[in-house]
Amino acid sequence: MYSRALVQQLSVHAEKWNKHVYRVEACGVYANSFDSLKSKAYPSLLDRPPTNNSTVVKTAEIIANRGTNEFSTARKFLSSCLSPAGAKLMEGTYGFTGGYMQAINPKSYQTYLKEAVADRWAKDYDARPVRGMSEIIEKLSLKVRSFHGKIYLQELVTSLCKEGNKFVLQTTNLIVQANKTVLTAGPAAIRKITGDVIQNVTNHVIFKSIVSVPAFHGAAVYHTAWWNDFIAVQMNNSLQPLQIFASSSNCLGITLPYRRTGPNGRAVLHTIANNGGCSDKWGSLLKISKDAVDKEMKRALEYKFQRTIPEEPLDTVYKYWEEGFWYFQKPGANFSLSEIRHWAKRPLPGNDVFLVGKAFYNFGGWLQDSILSTNEALKEGWNFTLSWLPY
Repeated sequence: MYSRALVQQLSVHAEKWNKHVYRVEACGVYANSFDSLKSKAYPSLLDRPPTNNSTVVKTAEIIANRGTNEFSTARKFLSSCLSPAGAKLMEGTYGFTGGYMQAINPKSYQTYLKEAVADRWAKDYDARPVRGMSEIIEKLSLKVRSFHGKIYLQELVTSLCKEGNKFVLQTTNLIVQANKTVLTAGPAAIRKITGDVIQNVTNHVIFKSIVSVPAFHGAAVYHTAWWNDFIAVQMNNSLQPLQIFASSSNCLGITLPYRRTGPNGRAVLHTIANNGGCSDKWGSLLKISKDAVDKEMKRALEYKFQRTIPEEPLDTVYKYWEEGFWYFQKPGANFSLSEIRHWAKRPLPGNDVFLVGKAFYNFGGWLQDSILSTNEALKEGWNFTLSWLPY
């Protein structure tokens, strides 16, 4: 809702993005839904409530409302509610691989789970800019410049200090003085900055309670849509635009063909979309080389589609959010969302410093949380609100 209002405010032309799960895979078992996969790959769950006669979505809704006080981590909570096998299924559908479920507390995971289920039910309202998501960034940049704002690219912020009644921000090339300061980076990036202002923010118990979970996405451009060619149809393994193929093998996660084609029928496949430990796997490969990711991606896709890919991609793009894409609280921390939001509006009482971003507003990684966090900072520091926000 909020991101749609932002797109409309920026006059970005968007179209419906009606993606839906079409195929799923786990442990070498293929199905057309997570519910079918549950009975094929995890038959033991059929005898264990609440997964025995509930859909996976319904199970998530039940878990999201269970008591969590007696559990220290999200992993222990899920295992108790569902059994270890059920926890594995839920982690693949609504969770994070690797050790991240042990690194977050169950209460913040429940908040994320409720958002994830709501997001699935709201899929009919999903839309994407026709020219791509980068158009939003381009329009925002133009809007900033229209207000005579300045944008500096490739400028690493190194320190933020308070000198008298001014904030002094130093980058690799500049020194800037300001009356007010808005910090929009994630927790991991903020920790890399020095200075008394940053130190006072990062020493707060709420800031220390935040856990960052990474994500990794990849896309490839091909001469043809080989995932929908004659061989794919013969194998009953074809994938149409916006049909999601989700798997737990080889850390690909979600694979999704884009809707539009380019010159001479060129097609785009969103090859990788994953979180947590799987993201770290791809991220470590990317640090070796992009070519290393390309080779492993091809092998993983061939396993996923059970065929030889007939062509090499024309181009590939990868993004690793090593410092965090999703945000939670660590085990033992129990700050309410209202406490976190109130603190972030002015983390240093008496100083015009404001924290903006999804890490300081909600548990998860949705764009709407960044928008609402921005609105809170505007109210607090400038007595101004985004009039186009729906309420």
